[in-house]
Amino acid sequence: MDKSWMSTDRCQQRYVDGVESFLKFAAANLKVSEIPCPCVDCLNHICHPVDTVEHHLYMWGINQNYTCWIKHGEKEEPTTKIDDMETKFGDPEFPTDAMETIEMVQATEEFVDPEKYQELVVEAEKPLYEGCPNFTKLSALVALLNIKSKYGVTSNCLTEILVLLKKMLPEGNEIVNNTYEAKKAMKAIGSGYEKIHACINNCILYRHSYKNLLECPTCGKSRWKVDEKTKRVYENVPANRFTLRAVVLWTINDYPALGTLCGCPYSGFNGCVVCQQKTVCIRLPDSAKQSYGGHRRYLPKYHPFRKQLVFNGKEEKETVGNVITEEQIYDQVKLVMNKCGKEPAETSTGRGGKTTMVQWLYIVAAQEP
Repeated sequence: MDKSWMSTDRCQQRYVDGVESFLKFAAANLKVSEIPCPCVDCLNHICHPVDTVEHHLYMWGINQNYTCWIKHGEKEEPTTKIDDMETKFGDPEFPTDAMETIEMVQATEEFVDPEKYQELVVEAEKPLYEGCPNFTKLSALVALLNIKSKYGVTSNCLTEILVLLKKMLPEGNEIVNNTYEAKKAMKAIGSGYEKIHACINNCILYRHSYKNLLECPTCGKSRWKVDEKTKRVYENVPANRFTLRAVVLWTINDYPALGTLCGCPYSGFNGCVVCQQKTVCIRLPDSAKQSYGGHRRYLPKYHPFRKQLVFNGKEEKETVGNVITEEQIYDQVKLVMNKCGKEPAETSTGRGGKTTMVQWLYIVAAQEP
């Protein structure tokens, strides 16, 4: 059954048809008056009549993670395991998570030195301590580093935890002694990093076609710097003490600020950053302000609000027009000049109201379902 409609815009006909097919599927399988509601608010924990579930799916949307409709009669597909390892699960000394760990190691075979790969296989099958039922040395290491990354645990804190675990576990356990050893072990399976030179002015990275260059093609600065006293050559990067400079990739704004960034002032006739020139705007002569209507055209075709007259005294029969395409955005910004790297102080552009490439990211994101 096609479930791609779940990730589409709720205002599109494809979503409406998908909801209808889902409700028919659920009614045919469950054959009850109330069914679990898979909307993002109920999450299948609450049962409602079919028409209420339909209303929730239009209003709140369906849970994107509910890809197997087991609560509505769909059968879950059985999972498979690697045949040649199944016999080991009967051994009480074989850790229960060794299967997943070995699969992870096997996935790294083509990226790791053969000798190191054999060492990893041994580590993947070695219990954390003699008789440990749940963890191998490698899987315990992966679990601890995952917690460190997930909750922002510092390296010093993880080292203290490892020292404590070393003392708490039975003698002869395989737990590493500190964070350095843990990272060194993970680097063996390809999770390390590559050191890449950068221009002193942040113009380029010396990689791909720039890998062998000796100076920056943009600003002309040398890739290396020479110590006049010792005549030693260093990477042309800041030393231990340096001024950290940030680049703004995106910001979070309220709607008035967003309109200003996108060239659609919220008090103007084209105040909608999505509709732009197609914004429905009415001038109110008594208050000398703009009123923005037409928002009901984003509702489903047969939504009851479309027929109500309390909004502007008319029924809404318009539909959503085509959103602006990438080609149209490019036509509007293709003449905007963006230069990477630092801008000299004497040529600073200052504050301006022109739309840039970065600002258009807001418009594209606002249009995506």
